[in-house]
Amino acid sequence: MDEVRISVAGVCVALRINDAEVAERTRARYREFLAPDTTPDFVIDVAVHGREEVSPLMPRILEVTTSFHDDILTFESSFGEGKADFDAGYGMLSAAHLPMVRLLIENYLRILYAWYMVRIGGVLLHSAGVVKDKRAYLFFGPSGSGKSTITRLSMEHVVLSDDILIVRPVNGSFQVFGVPFRGELVYAPRANTRAPLVGIFRLRKAKEHRVELLSPARALAELVSCAPFVITDAAMAQRVMKICVELVRQVPVKELHFRKDSGFWRVIDAQS
Repeated sequence: MDEVRISVAGVCVALRINDAEVAERTRARYREFLAPDTTPDFVIDVAVHGREEVSPLMPRILEVTTSFHDDILTFESSFGEGKADFDAGYGMLSAAHLPMVRLLIENYLRILYAWYMVRIGGVLLHSAGVVKDKRAYLFFGPSGSGKSTITRLSMEHVVLSDDILIVRPVNGSFQVFGVPFRGELVYAPRANTRAPLVGIFRLRKAKEHRVELLSPARALAELVSCAPFVITDAAMAQRVMKICVELVRQVPVKELHFRKDSGFWRVIDAQS
């Protein structure tokens, strides 16, 4: 077994991979988040089987199904399956070979972190994140709302992600953590950093830049809808709701109407 340890938002996962080539590619892909000396919170045995070729027409993101029962997370797709026992801190992933194994590992990690973060009081959100002047701004909305556009227009700052972020409390205040996962901007830098959350913006494409405060009720509904993977489970959805209530209380959510230029930052700065 070749072990690759990565740490995201303070949670370390050790991937014990039975294929040296896959392990090396995994190490390269997550290089900014490698944590070889960190004690893992999870140990995941990754069993790679065969070297089947996959059609180039295969979708980039795999369809997966998950379930959660008795603190055991189950992961299934057409190209692999896995489990993670949260109490034991152990899991497994059985995967077909390249190129699908890379996507399987990434999707498994996304789902694992999404569920585990809720357990420890955080939340993984379908959102973009930018650190400007050592302060984090979160931009969210459904696919097509402009997360990748906002990210492209913010490259002079520290980009955390254009697709997925982790928000969790640290000493009573929420911080935003960079993740090794990307959406459209596959080759964007992957910043392994964190910063205090000072702004949350629901994106709306428009002809002018402006900001409007959302009511707490609407802000809560919008945020909860952007927590992938976990809200299909009633108990976890309640946990997410509780976390987001406190999040909205600490950092009021605003709606950012923006056009395709970086002038939206002037509007945000004026609100600070």
